Order: sequence, then structure tokens, then C-alpha cells
Amino acid sequence: MSRIFCKCFCIALFFVACKSDNSGCIYTLEQLIGTSKSRVVSTIDFSDEGKQVYKDKGRNTVEGGYYIFYPNNSLHFYRYVRDSTTSIYDLEYDTNGKIKSEDGKPLILKSGELTGDTLVIKYFFFALKKKYKKIVIIRENEDVPLMLSKDSLFSNVESANYVYHVQHNEGNVSAYLYVEYENECCNEITKSFRDTTILHYKKR
Repeated sequence: MSRIFCKCFCIALFFVACKSDNSGCIYTLEQLIGTSKSRVVSTIDFSDEGKQVYKDKGRNTVEGGYYIFYPNNSLHFYRYVRDSTTSIYDLEYDTNGKIKSEDGKPLILKSGELTGDTLVIKYFFFALKKKYKKIVIIRENEDVPLMLSKDSLFSNVESANYVYHVQHNEGNVSAYLYVEYENECCNEITKSFRDTTILHYKKR
């Protein structure tokens, strides 16, 4: 297995205009615990505001998704944090579960792994009340669709793998990703973004 270095470039266009029908939009602390009990942990109790914070156990004590709940235990904020100073993706919800603001893109993490001649690029997407309509890798004028599956490490995250067969002992691989998705409580407005990943690999 070889270490992969990556540089990322992205373009994202986001608009928030959510539906007035609140049915099924609210996400509660009880739902998070019920579906992801083994993957999240309570971190801070804002006792003065009556709010609770849970985070993904993730790969370390800092990186992962953070959930901040209203006093009535409905979700107020979701934030994916890479380190103590870098937030990747931020969502704010009102008390009816509708998105008030969205900052960043739901592609929260990428990783690369080289085994022999096979390079696997793994994409992680925040998936709570989202419908991914199209996820493709664009290579040589061909769209290669990627399939999502539930991730075992992070809560409310789905991941997809792109497999590339390298031909040299060392080199660079560029992967161009295009994504279309909908926030389910936002009038089915389709959003899209592109992401470019440049990976440098070296066989051992």
C-alpha cells in the first residue's frame, strides 16, 4: 500500500429555497442515536442553551461530522470539520427541519490507496435527506458512473470508489468528478458541482 498525495480544486453553485411542507424534514437526536449509536459520541453540553453536540468518532478526536441540536432535540447545525481551524461543509436548519443555509459542498472527504497496479480513489458524501441524481468521473470524454454505498465509519455518509489501473511505477492521475443532487426538503432544486483531484502515486 502506498501513500497518496492529493490536490483538490472545486466549483460549487448552491441556492436554498425549501418547501413549506415540513413532513419528514425534521431530524432528531433520537434518530441519530438510533441509526448511528456506535459511530457518534457526545462531546459538549451547552447547558446554558439546552443544546447538545454529538460528533462522529471518525478517524481521530477532531475530524468528522458535528451535530448541534436545538433544545427540542431537532437538528440545528451539521458541520464537517477537518481540523480545529478548517470546516469543509456547513448546514443550518430551522426548527422545522428546513435548510436555512448551506456552505461548501457535500463531498466531505477523499482518499486514495494504491495496491499493486490498482489505484482506488474513494469519495465520501454527506447523505442526510439528500438524493444524489448523478455522480460521474469524466475521463477522455466518457462519463463513468459511480455507485454509492453506506459508509461504515461516518454517520449519514455514503461513499463511492473509482478504480484506476496505473501503468508506471510513479506518476500523476487526474480525476474529474461531476455531481448532481437534491436536498429532499428544498423543492427538488437540483444542485451541481465539479471537483478535480490530482493524485501523485509511487509504487513501493
